Amino acid sequence: LKKISECLEGVQQGKLNLCVERVRSTDELGVLGRGVNNMIIRLANQRDEEKRLQEELKSARDDAEKASRTKSEFLANMSHEIRTPMNGVLGMAQLVKNTSLSDEQREYVEIISASADNLLTIINSILDLSRVEAGKFNLNIDTVDICKVMNELQVFFTPAANEKGLELKVNCPDTLHDVRTDEGSLRQILINLLANAVKFTQKGYVEMRVKLLERHGNECSLRFAISDTGIGVTRAAQEVIFQEFTQADGSHTREFGGTGLGLAISKKMVEQLGGSLAVVSEPGKGSEFSFTITVNIEEHAGAPQPAGHAEQPAEGLNLDVLVVEDNKLNQRVLIKILEKMGCRTVLAENGKEALQALKLLLPLEKRPRFDMILMDIQMPIMDGLKATGMIRAQEGDERRTPIVAITAHAMKGDREKFLKQGMDSYLSKPVRHEDLRAILRQYC
Repeated sequence: LKKISECLEGVQQGKLNLCVERVRSTDELGVLGRGVNNMIIRLANQRDEEKRLQEELKSARDDAEKASRTKSEFLANMSHEIRTPMNGVLGMAQLVKNTSLSDEQREYVEIISASADNLLTIINSILDLSRVEAGKFNLNIDTVDICKVMNELQVFFTPAANEKGLELKVNCPDTLHDVRTDEGSLRQILINLLANAVKFTQKGYVEMRVKLLERHGNECSLRFAISDTGIGVTRAAQEVIFQEFTQADGSHTREFGGTGLGLAISKKMVEQLGGSLAVVSEPGKGSEFSFTITVNIEEHAGAPQPAGHAEQPAEGLNLDVLVVEDNKLNQRVLIKILEKMGCRTVLAENGKEALQALKLLLPLEKRPRFDMILMDIQMPIMDGLKATGMIRAQEGDERRTPIVAITAHAMKGDREKFLKQGMDSYLSKPVRHEDLRAILRQYC
């Protein structure tokens, strides 16, 4: 009996390696002793099983986290590798368009530019999907003129609609106030839905409309709807079209191309805004995609811009720019664009050469003066981040040169990392002329 009590006390303390000895007797103590031993064995087996399951769970969690990191790294690397040559394609196409061309040549260049833009859209869609899935897609809430956004999209999609003989309608009440929401996400959702509507409609019309459903104080609900007279969506397809890389027609002979990402991204973005994306459709009778979001009404719209403001001409910036870039093609593109804008350039092929060009160890009056440094990130010998850190550490406060990252790194968090390192701004490749011109004017 004493041994049985010691075993039970041991069990209470988590000791499952004890047992009651000499329990072969058939009396009550023998039965009780054998029962205690069986209980200890079962508890030990259960503890071992729980430990094994915890180890498997930890291993599965580690594998999932590793897979997620691998996916993010893969997307970041693929983004970088694709964007670098894309910068050359788009940059050179823009430069060629500004030369004397025949009508036939101009048509070919326009096709090159349009194809490159389409490829860039696919890249951005994949990155958007990855950011949303990883929970790293942050909303940027600001004042939005809903009617202005919709009218701009009407202008953007009108050529494609006209080419197919479609009527493109936009219905936005004049009484609709400016609201507070994420304009970028809202614009992307509407673009994806409009693009699909135009794509899958052969005759008739495409309509985009917004309606104020209800208002409570400063808060209101807006319902957006994009309807068409297109081919429609079967009930079975409606169950899968919001999944990634899935289309209503997945056959090799499908009439309409695409990645199957537009609706998946739109659905996730709508959910980020607090709504849900729905579809009502019947084959051969068109479709309506709609969503409702709750927004705050902006009571005091921003002051209007002064009349007569016009974009300055591209040329005549008269700036000295240090271009730090290792890719030969991108070197030519950036230098040509800058020269067209009236800038003088000095080229460095890596961060070490950039430090040598700046001559930061010389007295201030003997250093070359640059109005801006365009800094690539991924370079041999010394990368852009390390070079920027060394420049900021050596240049002092007397003359701080603006440094702008020109890079193919475009994943969420890259911009913040670059700014924390000491850069002033960030442009992702492929770099567009107007974006580069705007950044030069902003800082110089």
